[in-house]
Amino acid sequence: MLPSNFIIESGSQTKDQLVDEVDKAVFVGRFSGNTEVSNGNFSGAVKQGFLMDKGKISYPLIGTIVSGNSYKLMKNVSGISKSSKLLSLGGYPLFKVL
Repeated sequence: MLPSNFIIESGSQTKDQLVDEVDKAVFVGRFSGNTEVSNGNFSGAVKQGFLMDKGKISYPLIGTIVSGNSYKLMKNVSGISKSSKLLSLGGYPLFKVL
């Protein structure tokens, strides 16, 4: 799985529906980091990140780092938005991960 050929198909929820169901979360608008393709591990800086509390944006996050495993992350997707953006590195709707 490489970013240049990875496309997530649109789902059935609106952005508001995805967000309304969230008690506490981090919204990641952009991610700047690296992924090890052989094992799926990733780490990097959150860009355009916000702390969300009870479905509302509480405040912006600055200097936030995230890490995890992209293969495990994909198994924990609990919602995907109807709208999607096709970018030069693939297509991405909003999605929620538990």
